[in-house]
Parts: sequence; C-alpha cells; structure tokens
Amino acid sequence: MHSYSGPSIYDMLQLPEFRQDKKPEAPAPKSTAFNTDFLIVEDSWLLCGSGDLATIMAADTPPHVCDFVHDRRIRDKHGNYLGISRVETGGEAALSARVRACQLLEWSFDALLISSQDSQWQESRIILQAPPEIADDEWLDDVLMLWPVDKQPTHGIELTSLPFDEWMAEELARESGKTECLQFISVQPLCVPQGAAGTTPGEAVACMWLKRAPVDGATPMNSTETANLVLKLMPPSRASHEPRQKTPRGSTHLLEAAIDTLRVDAETVQAVVWDGHRSGFRLDPLIGVLQQRFSHLFLDTDLWSVQGIGGSVPHASAAVQVVLATQLARQRQGDILLLDSHDEERTLAMWLHHEDVPQLSNHG
Repeated sequence: MHSYSGPSIYDMLQLPEFRQDKKPEAPAPKSTAFNTDFLIVEDSWLLCGSGDLATIMAADTPPHVCDFVHDRRIRDKHGNYLGISRVETGGEAALSARVRACQLLEWSFDALLISSQDSQWQESRIILQAPPEIADDEWLDDVLMLWPVDKQPTHGIELTSLPFDEWMAEELARESGKTECLQFISVQPLCVPQGAAGTTPGEAVACMWLKRAPVDGATPMNSTETANLVLKLMPPSRASHEPRQKTPRGSTHLLEAAIDTLRVDAETVQAVVWDGHRSGFRLDPLIGVLQQRFSHLFLDTDLWSVQGIGGSVPHASAAVQVVLATQLARQRQGDILLLDSHDEERTLAMWLHHEDVPQLSNHG
C-alpha cells in the first residue's frame, strides 16, 4: 500500500491562490438605555368607516354617530339588517375575519410602508397587533405573503395579541434596545356580533410611529417632530373596581379614581378622547367628570368618541384613541386625556402630554 506524502488539504488552503480573506463582520448595533417614563409619538394614521384621518380631523366638531351601511349578508339575531361601519376598500368586503383583515392591510399599505429614503425608520421595529379572531401563525403567514418584498423591514415583524395599552406597558418595561424607532399597526376586521347590544360594529386600521427616548430624557437627535414640539404618551393606567352596574348611575368616582392615577393637570387638557358603551352607567359619569373637573371643555367640540367615528372596534380601541389624541394635541397645542369605560370592572386612562422644548441657539 502506498502512503500519500503530498500537501494536505489544510496546507493547500493556506496558499495565496486558495486563501480567501474574510471580510470583517459589521459591528453589532450598540444597545441604548431608554427612558421608561413615556413613549414619543412622532406620527399617526387612521382608516375607519368615516374615512382616513385627514378627513375625520377636517371637521370642526366630532361626529356623534358614525356613518353606517347595511350588508344584505349581515343580519342580527332577529333577522333584521344590522348597521355596520365599514371601510370602503373596493369590491365586495369579505365576511371572513382573516380574509377581511388581509383586505384592510393591503388597502392601507401606501400609508403604512416606510419610504426607502427614510433611513431612520428603515431600522424600526414593526409591531403588528393580531386580531383576536385570527390565529397568530395564520396572521403572520398572511402578512408576510402580502408585504412587498422590496419593503421588508430590517428587523422583521413582531406579532402581539395585546391591545395597545398593554403592549405599551410591556414595552416601557424594556430598559434598553438596539433601535429607538417603533411602528405599531392595529388591524380590526369587522366581526359580528361585536360589542354590546345597540352598538354599531366597525373596523379600522390604526398606525403609530413611536420612539423611545434616551435614558437621560433628551429628545432623540433624529426626531422628525418640529423643533419645539414633543408629544409624550405617558404610561397607561387600568384601574380595577366594582362592577359599574352596582354603582349609582351618575356616580363619577370610578372615572375620577382612574384619572387621579395619571397626575394630569386639568387646566392643560384641551380635549378628551373616549370609548365606551353609551349606556347611562358609562356616559352619565363621563359627562359628570367633564363638568366637574374640566369645565373649560365643551361636550360638542372637545369630547371625541371612538364609536362616533368608527363604530365598535374594541381590540383596536386604544390604538385608535392614541391616533386621534395625537392629531388633537397638534391642533390644539395642549394635553389630551384618553378614557375607556368598555369593561364592566376596569377603566383605562391615558394621557398624551404636549411639551414645548426650548430651541437651542446657534449663536455662541
């Protein structure tokens, strides 16, 4: 038997003609310590039965009853046509929640997709709220199939089954991260029956472009806000309490307790965005709180109801409220209070703070 005495494969790979110099790996993004007291809202967008955000906010006064239509395929339990608040997406709207969610998402892409020229948002984390009627894995499969290949996000797409306020609480618990930019998208397809009796089922697509602030509290250097304006969304508060039905009809103490947790200055509040059923146990206390604590506000111009704009969209409600609050804060140059009294035993309260930041002088 002859033994091989030539150069080994390893020796040959060291020769110049075989050796390939490795390119140095790109350094991993550094982790940044974040402020956990608030999120900065850079921009927002909404599509619902009343139209897109620009159309909704062009009105001098908020609508008190949403536009509704009838679909011959949708009836209530008594066989009567049911009024619904539906987004016009062209063609026949699917009744399947999964198919309809895809129709809504695809119709909204022009507003949702980040421009390839906007480098800072190319690095954003995209968080997509999964509609409760659709399995997470099915929704993710659909989204990835629909999302244009040339617009695929750098960091992928994250799914959450949480409503916006609960997701926000978890996000603020993250003390550091590798990107400050966040895009939260909520898609609510029409679901019948939905909400309590007497409500108009609705559907919506809500989107927010958010930022985490550095731990020192300074505004991010690449903020797209105007130089002297920052909108800070403060941590949400969900107050648990006795059932509303067991409280006196006009009692305001449940709402007042929720508002007290926010420590908001009533005089700075320029509008209230509210969602909840319009029964006396929800609406009467709200009117009472406004009259007692926010007497400078007017019910016909300063109280914006989600159901009056887009119908009942419970899973997307918190996101829709923040979008409306963002636009109101810019228009009115002040703070906006957000309240949700849907739940019989919990009240949600949030506060969007309008803050003027002094501009730095360019002169030494």
